[in-house]
Amino acid sequence: MNEEKLERILSKIGQTAVPPEAARIAELASRRFTATLNLPQPRFFSPLRLLAAAAVIAVAFVAGRWSIPSPSFNTATFTPAVSTRSPQLKNENSFWQQKAIAAMQPRPYAQSANFTNQLNAYKQYLKEKHYE
Repeated sequence: MNEEKLERILSKIGQTAVPPEAARIAELASRRFTATLNLPQPRFFSPLRLLAAAAVIAVAFVAGRWSIPSPSFNTATFTPAVSTRSPQLKNENSFWQQKAIAAMQPRPYAQSANFTNQLNAYKQYLKEKHYE
């Protein structure tokens, strides 16, 4: 369909007379819908509720600040800037060197994700469970 035919069809539909019963039903439905939209909405943010919310936030903030112990200057510690690395780390047979090499080795227990095998195993489990 092209636009001209569509416009002609729509203009014919717009010019047809509406039966009075249908017009009355539509008007009644429109009034009911308008009445439901005009219901008085409750005020959720009354000034008293806003004041109560602000008080709760202030009390929570103050309680949080009081729960933090104040710093004591008598227990201050000094961390030396000297390196604590041991010269033993340069050894090729050190503990951490062996850990790094072991981490890079392929794991025999690691399996690739083969969903068909897993699905078949689950189906077999269900058969055995239900004695099929």
